[in-house]
Amino acid sequence: MPRPYQQFEKHPLWPVIQNAVGELVKNNDLTLTTAEAIAVGFLVSKAGGDNPIVIDWLKCDSTDEFYDSIFTQCEAPAWHGRNLDALNDSWVSGDICALNPPYSFWFVNRLSADPSLSDFRCAVEGIASESVAAHGGQIHRAESGRR
Repeated sequence: MPRPYQQFEKHPLWPVIQNAVGELVKNNDLTLTTAEAIAVGFLVSKAGGDNPIVIDWLKCDSTDEFYDSIFTQCEAPAWHGRNLDALNDSWVSGDICALNPPYSFWFVNRLSADPSLSDFRCAVEGIASESVAAHGGQIHRAESGRR
């Protein structure tokens, strides 16, 4: 049987999407956890033509972990810089990564993020705002209540 959504299977939210959709179909229950709501929003964003980028700040203990996650989602080239100027070039200027703007940004657990990344997190969210202003797209924020 063909798998038409195979490109989604590499996304970090794919297991949550599978569980959310499966439970919704099985139970006819429209009550969603935060993770399920993000997963459904991810699918809606993708269907609407935006490239979803999910940043779970609880999973980013360092800037390197942040860039590893982002570069995978944007399909960044190997030579992409690991700094805010290069990120700005990708998200605002575009035409650097395989997936270009508009993006649907999902900032998850931002209030529970490592405090040492606070300034970095604010700068990243500022660049995301510039990207949305320049190209359209959306910004979403969600907290899971962990930590």
